[in-house]
Amino acid sequence: MNKKETKFSAIGFIFASIGAAVGLGNIWRFPEKMVNGGGSSFIIIYFLILLMVCLPIFILELNYGVFFGKGVVKCFAKNNRFIGSAAGWKQTMLITFLSFFYLVVIAWIGIGFVLSFIPMFFKDWSGDGLWFDNTILKSASTKEQEISNISSLKFSPWVFLSIVIILLIVLTIMSAGLKNGLEKANYIFVPGLFVILVGLTVYSLFFLKDGKVGAEVLFDFDFKKMNNGKIWFEATKQGIFSTGILIGILIVFSKKADVRMDKNNEAILVVLFDTFIALIAGLLVVSLISHDVGSEIDKEKQLVGNERTQEIIKQVKNKFGKDSSLGGSQLLFVYLPKLFGSMNSKGISFGAGNLLMMSFTITLLFAALSSIIAMAEVSVDGLQENFQIKKRNSIIIFGVFALIFISFYSTSIGPALVGKQDGIVLLFITIVGVVQLLIFITSPKYFEVIQTNSKYTFLKLNRFNWLRVLTCTITIPFLIILSIFGILDISGVNHILARDHSEYVDWLGLNTKNTSKFTFNLPQLISFIMFGVSTLLTGLFVILGSLKMFNKKTITK
Repeated sequence: MNKKETKFSAIGFIFASIGAAVGLGNIWRFPEKMVNGGGSSFIIIYFLILLMVCLPIFILELNYGVFFGKGVVKCFAKNNRFIGSAAGWKQTMLITFLSFFYLVVIAWIGIGFVLSFIPMFFKDWSGDGLWFDNTILKSASTKEQEISNISSLKFSPWVFLSIVIILLIVLTIMSAGLKNGLEKANYIFVPGLFVILVGLTVYSLFFLKDGKVGAEVLFDFDFKKMNNGKIWFEATKQGIFSTGILIGILIVFSKKADVRMDKNNEAILVVLFDTFIALIAGLLVVSLISHDVGSEIDKEKQLVGNERTQEIIKQVKNKFGKDSSLGGSQLLFVYLPKLFGSMNSKGISFGAGNLLMMSFTITLLFAALSSIIAMAEVSVDGLQENFQIKKRNSIIIFGVFALIFISFYSTSIGPALVGKQDGIVLLFITIVGVVQLLIFITSPKYFEVIQTNSKYTFLKLNRFNWLRVLTCTITIPFLIILSIFGILDISGVNHILARDHSEYVDWLGLNTKNTSKFTFNLPQLISFIMFGVSTLLTGLFVILGSLKMFNKKTITK
């Protein structure tokens, strides 16, 4: 690869960073979190989390990446040879596994896009909320406890084929190189996402009967939510997912960007744009749901004026409260097909509902593809930089490993696996993130890193050491608390605590659903095996790296 292909242009770096940050979490997770978090109350908490937790980490990762000009592993190892190398490889393994099940979700969305074209299938899908699960995913039951043994698994050829197609698209874009691949792809994905999302939001707010009521629901203010630990817990998780911190993407991107760029300014720009997209997506989703609720109310009750509006607001909030997964996969694969299907006129096989569903899935595809390519870049960069493997061969290795693991996700256990691994990945990312920040903050090179970039930034970090103070006093303790909550939640200790202290568990934001017993089922077992493999690989790569260093020293002597 020549020198031109190894560096982003100024605008290319911004688009790549935005593309990596803006993902599925902004569109199908954020609206549900915001409504349940008290609307404007959640936004205030979320902005505080961005300022106190996400932005400092964002700035640090960009500064360290551009200073060392190295990828995740070598950037960590420059600060601390053994612990840093281990943390770097673990982060690389985590982003690799994250990209695997992200591929699965993109494949589901791709299938949804195709189904929107076909009137016969879309009619079945919009008429039966479980049709997608039963017919496409081959999941006879969505209850994880019923998927307990290998013999009950069913293979879904459509999911497997879709994953392979998405994987080939990702690998093709990566093979084209940095400027001709990732950068040019984001010139399509980022503006395309923005235009379609804004267009859908304008349509839902001003052309649907009760669309504007969605804005009232979303920006309602509930002061009581401000002192709810659960809301702070969810806002922190959402912030980490949304901004793309702690997974190595920013380090890899910044090492391939112009040193003279104002990384701190770029960090603020990307974080603000990411939040803007999340708010727009929230307006879209809640407006659509408000329209649907309003239509149902008109069939059942004769309400007018403010009384009708308040009833819509009440029912929308109840809908989110009763079904906490409404903002996730349930939104796309159960709720929206029904809603958009109802917008088609009787007797019309292909109408406005199909077009709206296609537009929404395209938006999700643009957001997801820009993120998955960034994730894969971290994995490929790790192999390429640390083992001197050509990029083409690194891409092939990544593709082979992806094909091996997606076989698990192409069965009826796939949805349960994705649900389990979401929380497990976040837990490991947060723990490794704490190690990363401690390495960065305590490194003797800290001041040198910050001062080198200070001449290109308006923040002048070398004069005001606020970044180090903020990271030590607020950011790291916040992540440690989040890690503890995650361990309690995943280990099942929350089920024990909930028996006698449910009010405290609820305040802390732990999952207390089905607290009667804690079962260790097949999806959970496979998830822990996968992450056990990632830990073994981490250890193997650290040892290989150490032997390589030792051999270099021997040769030098």
